Amino acid sequence: EKGCHVYAFDPTQTHPRYWKPNVEFFSWGIRNSEGTPNVGWSHPKYGHLVGSLFSLPEIVAKLGHQNMAIAALKFDCEGCEYGAFQDIVDYERASGQQFNRIG
Repeated sequence: EKGCHVYAFDPTQTHPRYWKPNVEFFSWGIRNSEGTPNVGWSHPKYGHLVGSLFSLPEIVAKLGHQNMAIAALKFDCEGCEYGAFQDIVDYERASGQQFNRIG
């Protein structure tokens, strides 16, 4: 118990929102700001999209985390991370908010 709160996202899964101690789950996925929120996406291994896709600024706003310190950001989204990285840089520049670790 380090006092951290973890937010987990996977648009192909459903779990209870309060999934584990200090872990909140959302059936959301990340997209770049130019992508569409719901694309009817399906992956041969991971299945169909059951949640919605949002850009990083949209996710930060939906969680109310503007101007908060975010200690770590980790994501693996089958290739979407390449487009999302530019959004992270643009968001940090525009908002002044920074992510301490990105992996």
